[in-house]
Amino acid sequence: MRTHGEIKRLSEMPADGEVERYFREGKIKEIADYCETDVVGTYQLWLRYELFRGTLSRDVFESSQRNLANFMNSRSTVYSSTIPNVLGS
Repeated sequence: MRTHGEIKRLSEMPADGEVERYFREGKIKEIADYCETDVVGTYQLWLRYELFRGTLSRDVFESSQRNLANFMNSRSTVYSSTIPNVLGS
């Protein structure tokens, strides 16, 4: 089983060291953006995992992805440009 860090590297997500650097530079908004990005990426990974396990149907998986995209698009944040769909849909 892969660790969270290994999965993040495979999905080209930023390394945790970025948070420490941002903190030292006083970039609190960037830390919040990074954390939100990490949460969304982890959720997408979980959805894909549950799809592969057979716990989610393809319809439920796609509906969850659409709901996530709608949520991200409804917020006036950096979501659309900083959160890739690292798992595909």
